[in-house]
Amino acid sequence: QKMNTAVSDVISPGVYVSYYAPGNVLKIFTESDIKQITILDVSGRIVKSIQNPEKSIPLHYLKKGYYIAHLTSTENEISNMPFLIN
Repeated sequence: QKMNTAVSDVISPGVYVSYYAPGNVLKIFTESDIKQITILDVSGRIVKSIQNPEKSIPLHYLKKGYYIAHLTSTENEISNMPFLIN
């Protein structure tokens, strides 16, 4: 059984990401539109890249570990947000 945990990191005002273990979902909270999200593992390898992502991204296929969500907004602002899957 998975623990009910959430890991959040505030990157800049108005933008943050939370990973919700019960649903294996990464949720993006921002007022800006996201053009692309790239999920990287700790070695920098691209695990997944999504154009025009939804605000809720299923990550059931990822193994336990530390990841980085690299987001690019439609205004070309870049945010890197770490999250943990445990």
